[in-house]
Amino acid sequence: MTWKSIFDLHTMQHQHIFFTYVAVLAVQAAYFARIIYLWSHPKLPQA
Repeated sequence: MTWKSIFDLHTMQHQHIFFTYVAVLAVQAAYFARIIYLWSHPKLPQA
């Protein structure tokens, strides 16, 4: 199994691996987006 065979969209013999990579990247992107949002929108101090 090579990288080319994993991401070959014509045969998709390893589509579960491909979709796992896509899901992991989506979760990581959402996590980093949340961190960036929280970093750029700090909470105001409570009075």
